Amino acid sequence: MPANLRELAVTKYYGINSTTAPVNLGYEAVDIKNFLIRETGKLIVRNGTTLVGNDTGSKKQLGLTHWISGSTKVQIKVEDTLIQSLSAGTWSTMSGGTGLTTGLDMNFCFANGFLYGFNGTDGVRKINDTTVAQVATIPIGKWGVWWRNIMFVGGVAAYPNRVYFSVLGDPETFGVDNWFDIEPGDGDALVGGIGIRDKVLFAKANSWYYLVGSGTNSFSIYPITYNFGAISYRSIIGYGNDVWCIDKEGAIRSVMRNQYGLFNGADMSSEFLEGTLSTINKSALNTACAGYKNGYLLFAVPTGSSTYADLVLVYDGDAPVPNGKSKWTSITGWTPAVFDFYEDGLYFGEAKADGKVYSWSGNTDNGTAIACEWIGPQMEIDNEGQKKRFMMLKWFGFPSGNYNVAVSASIDENSFGALGNLNLSPTSPLWGAVGAVWGTGYWGVSGQVKETFHYHTGGRVIGNKVQHKLVYSASHGQDEIGSHTIFYQVKRWRPQ
Repeated sequence: MPANLRELAVTKYYGINSTTAPVNLGYEAVDIKNFLIRETGKLIVRNGTTLVGNDTGSKKQLGLTHWISGSTKVQIKVEDTLIQSLSAGTWSTMSGGTGLTTGLDMNFCFANGFLYGFNGTDGVRKINDTTVAQVATIPIGKWGVWWRNIMFVGGVAAYPNRVYFSVLGDPETFGVDNWFDIEPGDGDALVGGIGIRDKVLFAKANSWYYLVGSGTNSFSIYPITYNFGAISYRSIIGYGNDVWCIDKEGAIRSVMRNQYGLFNGADMSSEFLEGTLSTINKSALNTACAGYKNGYLLFAVPTGSSTYADLVLVYDGDAPVPNGKSKWTSITGWTPAVFDFYEDGLYFGEAKADGKVYSWSGNTDNGTAIACEWIGPQMEIDNEGQKKRFMMLKWFGFPSGNYNVAVSASIDENSFGALGNLNLSPTSPLWGAVGAVWGTGYWGVSGQVKETFHYHTGGRVIGNKVQHKLVYSASHGQDEIGSHTIFYQVKRWRPQ
């Protein structure tokens, strides 16, 4: 080793922080696409998507849900004017599942053993595992919430600030006076609601409220915040004892933390994503939707000129990241219109005219390789402004096969230069392979692989800061990239 060689080991990977300068990030990243950070010191390729059922044509998926009663379980979707169910791998129109107005999103609420479907125009649909019927007695709203055996309905076109509620225990019976308005003179409109343990919440575009009580004479409405609301019903999702949403500016908000003034500085906020959120197409933000699976919260938003959600922001609540640091990654290659969490699996319906439903599973995105990228922080090692000669880089991975991860580096914000590939092939022979030594062969794959790179391969080697990038095309499982170590020399200061 050269004299005076120093090293810096990077042993952790935190989430995206596009709000501050790359030199301020530490273990956070400028950007992460299609890697997850659930395990300390690893970037893990996300799962892909698998087609659910058949491709039913060139139609956007307008709704997606499931019906469960005992051992009977059925997945249900809405496409064009039809309500369809999945049986033996094929989507088919349900009995009575015709006659919807073309192209309207349908939102579902489960109550008393039935699904109720709302699209704001057609009579509310009542659905079980085989049959769809129309219920004339339920107000024609855009969404419903079943809470403490009462059905709340909102989004009725003629009364944009009104919530209707059913009699206790019967989601299909509404008294003539069973409604209340929420600040009808504020020029705003209700966009959604959600029930949690002790209250039901209602959102407008610019505010949030909660209701407590158990009936007409005991209901009370209180404001949570006037600083933000939600962009749509599908952008609202429960998370533990909290509720999160996407607001009309594209920011992701915790509703209940704002009630108690705890938002700023909390690690769940999207304040880490200012640069990322600046790419959102706000004119199409009403197409945003949210989903959940096993500690991952997903928020799909449209970016650039896209008229449907084409970027999924992923918050990993179980990532080993300390408070005050980002837990966000992102997924590209998906275009969800609606998510559904069903039997420990996450599903989504296509927002494009594509006629497909997918599950979050598999090694590819329905046959397309997953394009992964990690752009790390700028590492200003030792004293600020101190010149370094960057010598070598050692990167570790976990063996999975003959697959290459492209590694590049940038010195002092110059263009990234290619250093070479981290190959994920096992470094020891498999048991029974030619050349294997008795006692050293093994079943399967274990341990780590390592690659040493020299910075001069990528161009410039002297500077104050170094930044790295990984690019990987994945189609064979959740490959894992490990830690890395930077080797450098501090340049001696010489007087002019």
